[in-house]
Amino acid sequence: MSNFANDKEKMADFTTMTKEAFLKSYSYLTELEYQATHKLAPNYEEIKQEMELYNADEIGLDNPITMETAEYNLLNSDKYNK
Repeated sequence: MSNFANDKEKMADFTTMTKEAFLKSYSYLTELEYQATHKLAPNYEEIKQEMELYNADEIGLDNPITMETAEYNLLNSDKYNK
């Protein structure tokens, strides 16, 4: 089963769009390809949650992070670097 985890343009949209909106926008991709990629990369909700957790912490109150930084942190975490 193929995935598009190495396609920067698609991955930028993947992390910011809902599954339904993404598949509608990239109608030539299958749900199986979406699911294969989802197993390899954090989705919008995971990134948002990471950002909110960090920003709610004492360190984050003075130095909040962006969605991009939260995504970077997740991609470099043990969960996605096996």
